[in-house]
Amino acid sequence: MQYEFMLDGRAATDMARAIVARRCLTDGAQSYLEAIDAAITQNGSVCVAPTPHTDNTLRPFLHALAGELRNPFPWGPPFTQELKLDNWGQLFNVGQPIARIEMRLLEVSQRLGFEFGEIPGRPEPALLIRLRSGTVVGLMARPRIGDPGVEIFANGAVDVPRVLSEISGIMALHPNQIAVLQQPVARNQIPSEERKAQQRGLLPDLEPLASGVERWSPERLARHRVVIDEDGRFRTIDGGVLDTRMASASWRPNTELALFVMDPHGNLYVSLRRVVSRIHHSTLAGGGPVAAAGELRVRDGQLLTLTDHSGHYPPTRSDNQIIVAELQQRGVNIANVLFDFAAKE
Repeated sequence: MQYEFMLDGRAATDMARAIVARRCLTDGAQSYLEAIDAAITQNGSVCVAPTPHTDNTLRPFLHALAGELRNPFPWGPPFTQELKLDNWGQLFNVGQPIARIEMRLLEVSQRLGFEFGEIPGRPEPALLIRLRSGTVVGLMARPRIGDPGVEIFANGAVDVPRVLSEISGIMALHPNQIAVLQQPVARNQIPSEERKAQQRGLLPDLEPLASGVERWSPERLARHRVVIDEDGRFRTIDGGVLDTRMASASWRPNTELALFVMDPHGNLYVSLRRVVSRIHHSTLAGGGPVAAAGELRVRDGQLLTLTDHSGHYPPTRSDNQIIVAELQQRGVNIANVLFDFAAKE
């Protein structure tokens, strides 16, 4: 809420929906509701971090937020949920892929709104998610960042057409963008107990990612580097066009904002996701210094919005001047860019 200047009913509704959907705020509605209740019932100040708001503003907002969170109870599952890659070997070590998405890793990442991580001891970038139906699927890309083809793995005997339909719906895939590699299993051939377990997502030792600000390897950071071409368009490091329509770096709905940092050498890094207590600006910077940090909105490579909103790297006017000058020098047309700068000095 450091850069949220209107803590009104609309803000409470939007934040509650983000919490329930686990957008940025991934610990679950129950955890946040318990924390809010603890904060508003204690006698001390609820302001535990720098904020432009006072106790007199924050307390009514937290009461409203708690009320909004209680409205949709019991909370349904999120559309997709990222899981620990440590579970990959347990789930898919001897399995064969059921299908292949005919796209490059970074294209798939942009469509899904999730970042690929690393499986210990393996060179292939991967992602492990639980779909809303409860089915757990793994996505594995090629070791070389520009090579097309992301394979889909599923645990056990699954209804392949249904799983692929769910993934295609999330990613808005055309039929020619996904190739079936495994003979579909008829739904009535899947043992009933296994089907029930899949629907409930009851797989042993399978947990969402834990809190703790992540520090990424140089290889993973390299996948997040963004360059600007001769036409002033933002491109991913594999040559694809950057698009942040599926980004969720803001808890506000439909903002399409992604995190960015520019390091002291002028290199730009972008993450489609901000996950509280896990993925922040310092993740993209490896905890080191930056020349600028904030959020950006990009469609088809064109910069539409640029902010300086960062909690880890408090903005300064000098930082903002540096990033704007750098973008202009690289040929970015900033005439129609919306600048949302909060720096006061």
